[in-house]
Order: sequence, then C-alpha cells, then structure tokens
Amino acid sequence: GGNLDFTSLLQRLVKGRALRHAVAFAVAPEGEERRRFEDRLRQASIHVQWKVKQVFDDGTIKADWDVGLAVAAMQWAGRAETMIIASGDGDFLPLISALEKQGTQVEVAGWPGRIHRAWSERANQLTLLDAQDLIR
Repeated sequence: GGNLDFTSLLQRLVKGRALRHAVAFAVAPEGEERRRFEDRLRQASIHVQWKVKQVFDDGTIKADWDVGLAVAAMQWAGRAETMIIASGDGDFLPLISALEKQGTQVEVAGWPGRIHRAWSERANQLTLLDAQDLIR
C-alpha cells in the first residue's frame, strides 16, 4: 500500500545503536525506476547489490538472493554484534544458528502474514512492519 521510508525504518530497527553497514539485495532491470529506487536506498545509507532476472530456455525465471544474503551475513559473522535480516523467508532459518555460533545475534523484520512462523521463536527480536514504515 505504499513505499517504505527506508531512513525511518532503519532508525526504528537500529534503535539508537551504531549502524555499521546496511545492504539491500534487489532484483530489477536497469532503467529509470531502478535508479530512483537505488537513490532512495542510498539516501538512507543503504548499499545496493543488484541482480538481473535469469530467464532459462524453458521459460522459468530465477531471481532470488538467498545465497547472496547468506554469504554476506557469514562475512560479518562474529564481527557484528547483531545482524538484522528484513525478510520473512523461512529459508534463512538455518542462518540464525550459523550466525549465533559465531557470536552474532539475529533480529528479523517483516510484514505480518509474510513471516515464517518460526522466526518469532528463533530470532532474538522480531519487528513487524506496519503503516508507520511507509512514506507519508
């Protein structure tokens, strides 16, 4: 129902702690819309990593960042006290254990109804996004 206010959302998630690094993993073709989206993220001090959709000969499309996010998270494991993952995808649940074994706590943010139910049991903190996180 609107666009995220990335600056406000980061402030809400970080809660006064020092933000060392923020990354968005995005999928979009090059163009004006992508540039505007990237500008909004950069204004919020979020680095963007882009991927272009892969279209296979059989017509299937692949454009997920699961492995990319997990690799980036593990590169910070043990160096970051806390990592916040903004995704409700249950595929990331094993990442929590891997990060915790390295001494990094995991917090999760996502939209109600779009978060795997186990996140609330496994993450150190669960933040549900709502209308306050949208641009007014």
